[in-house]
Amino acid sequence: MPTTRGPAEGVDCTAQEVGAEGRDTAADEPDDIDILTIEETIKRARGASRGQPPLSMLVDLEARLRGHLVLLGEPARKAADQMWHGA
Repeated sequence: MPTTRGPAEGVDCTAQEVGAEGRDTAADEPDDIDILTIEETIKRARGASRGQPPLSMLVDLEARLRGHLVLLGEPARKAADQMWHGA
């Protein structure tokens, strides 16, 4: 799956993003998924579980993780639909 590189901080992880030409692009297109940002968010969340982080940091991490789930939901459903479901 192709990935795009982007900054790990300050990335808006919404279900739709505006493309280079200003039109909306569907979030289920592989080019919209930034694997590096998702991995960095997961690492931050795992690190936050080892202490008593400020509430604002937890709120930010929750929002980012929820955004990643929205972004990955449709591609995951499509992949699951292509799997064999027999007994």
